[in-house]
Amino acid sequence: MRRFGDALTDARIRLLDAENKVRQIQDCDGDLARLMDVPFIGGRREVMAAFNQLSELKREYKVLEEVYLSKHPLMVQNQASQKSVAEALQQLTGLACKQVESEFESIQLEVSELAKNFVNAEQMVLNWERAFVEYQRLEDDVDNQRKIIKMLAERYNETSIAQKMDLHSVRVLDRAQPPTQPVSASIVQLGAVAVCIAAAFFVAVPVG
Repeated sequence: MRRFGDALTDARIRLLDAENKVRQIQDCDGDLARLMDVPFIGGRREVMAAFNQLSELKREYKVLEEVYLSKHPLMVQNQASQKSVAEALQQLTGLACKQVESEFESIQLEVSELAKNFVNAEQMVLNWERAFVEYQRLEDDVDNQRKIIKMLAERYNETSIAQKMDLHSVRVLDRAQPPTQPVSASIVQLGAVAVCIAAAFFVAVPVG
């Protein structure tokens, strides 16, 4: 992301510089003298050479003009040379202007591509962060499930052990013997109880 950001910032700075150059060229409106005052146009070596050559021909023409008539071969030759050099200078300045404009368009395209790549990179990072958060959530869920399974397994093991201990600890101490006689009171016992009650009654009445 930082690499994309730095490249985009650098491209935007260069785009502003190129846009400023194009604006300066447009302000000259094709005027050769004004274009020569623009450093990145008039300062080019081939442009300066042509411009100096044209200036020398103009100076020479003024000198010849004081001596010869306009139809003199030297005058005609000088004018032809001036025309040729002026056309070459015009072509050179035009080429320089087109190169600046082409550079501006190229940087525009570069900025557009870098901006698109930067947005894509941001989206990729965002998707990665979301995926990482989701992965952490799933990882936490898995850990929780493992803890629950471990806890259930431990409880199951404890219950199994307890059941096994209870089964082994049960012992038969004495075998039960079924009764051989009826559980209810016998006739003799009932008669003895009745006599005791009657005796107590007869003793209690005279005392009363």
